[in-house]
Amino acid sequence: MEKTAKSKARRVLIVDEHPLVRVPLAALIDAHPDFVVCGHACNRREALAVAHAKSPDLALVGLKLRDSHGLDVIKDLHSWRPELCVIALSMFDGYNWIERSLRAGARGFVSKAQQPADLLAAMRQVLAGGLYVQGAVGRRLAKHWAGADSSAARLDDLPDREYQVLWYIGHGYPVREIAEHLRVSVPTVETYRSRLKEKLGCDDHTDLLKCAIQWAHDQPAL
Repeated sequence: MEKTAKSKARRVLIVDEHPLVRVPLAALIDAHPDFVVCGHACNRREALAVAHAKSPDLALVGLKLRDSHGLDVIKDLHSWRPELCVIALSMFDGYNWIERSLRAGARGFVSKAQQPADLLAAMRQVLAGGLYVQGAVGRRLAKHWAGADSSAARLDDLPDREYQVLWYIGHGYPVREIAEHLRVSVPTVETYRSRLKEKLGCDDHTDLLKCAIQWAHDQPAL
């Protein structure tokens, strides 16, 4: 009976850089007869390879990965199969990351601080065709969209890659490390920094650093 039930279960791909997240999460999901974990991945390359090989119904994607950013994986998966349900996972629930995850193609966002039951509810909701953002977070996101000041609006209008570079600058990452995390060249990061300086009205790179640090102080981690 259990084997028959599992044969009808929805297939789930887990993408996260930490085995200590992936393995317990897989055990939690596999304990429920309507789900079966079809694969794990720790980075963008593995995520796409497993997705193509296993054809999951749902992908859980951590925003912080080893060789790239979860937003890039979400975009890749959405471009490959728009009907694939994707839920973004993050340590915190900052509305900027939620908004960008949804824009990238995710159908839900779950903070890793939420309860396991919340994740299971989110999985069932998006597979049923819905959108999942935790109640309080959703209200905060809606309030932000409705009442954003001009500074916040400028930040919201930044392309995802520039937004990611700003986050890394504000959290003290040197240019070379930013390039390694985003899998781009150092000159490319310098180009993004110049664009940010112009768009945010900063006089020089030192002014940009101060601006990024001040902004990052109120921002959650990935």
